[in-house]
Amino acid sequence: MSFSSKSWSIGLWLVFVFITPGYVAGQVSKCAAKPKEGINFETAEGRKILLEDAGQCISREKPGVPTVVLDQDKKVIESSYGTVRQFYVSKNHTSGDVADISILAWTKFRDENASAPMDGRTFVQMSMSYGQLTVDSEPPGATIFVDSKQWDDLTDSTNWTEAGERSVKLLKKGCQLTEGKITVHQAGSVTFDKKLNCVPSQ
Repeated sequence: MSFSSKSWSIGLWLVFVFITPGYVAGQVSKCAAKPKEGINFETAEGRKILLEDAGQCISREKPGVPTVVLDQDKKVIESSYGTVRQFYVSKNHTSGDVADISILAWTKFRDENASAPMDGRTFVQMSMSYGQLTVDSEPPGATIFVDSKQWDDLTDSTNWTEAGERSVKLLKKGCQLTEGKITVHQAGSVTFDKKLNCVPSQ
């Protein structure tokens, strides 16, 4: 029996979507530090606005977290900001990166702890456990999964992720599933770059 490249492509897509374990439909929700015009995370007022937005997002995603707990979290993050900033800026990252990392660490803590208090030491330790991962592909435009969690953006793109060995999978219609592992270093930057095995366009 022979198969056309078109049927092979469609079949591969269906097998991946419905059989491959660990994947879920839709985007993985996250409360990212969204940049706003005129808002500077370097200022106390800018951080207050950003943390307020992130707190509202956490309330929507994790309705079991009490408001009083989130308010205390904001005070902890504000008091710890200088330490986290110094750590990342000394490694040539920006205040915008510090904003991203602060919100990532906060949401991760609240994912794991609905109401437990978050102290400054814990927040700083969690904040310092991220590195920058760039995922590229040829051709670009592939869906990215890191540790089975789907990124919002397609290749080529960069995000902060937890340091350590990460599992990366790339999916693009008409191409074979491409996967591999890469080690992300604390406060470092690393690139996962793969050439996809795609069916030639007809």
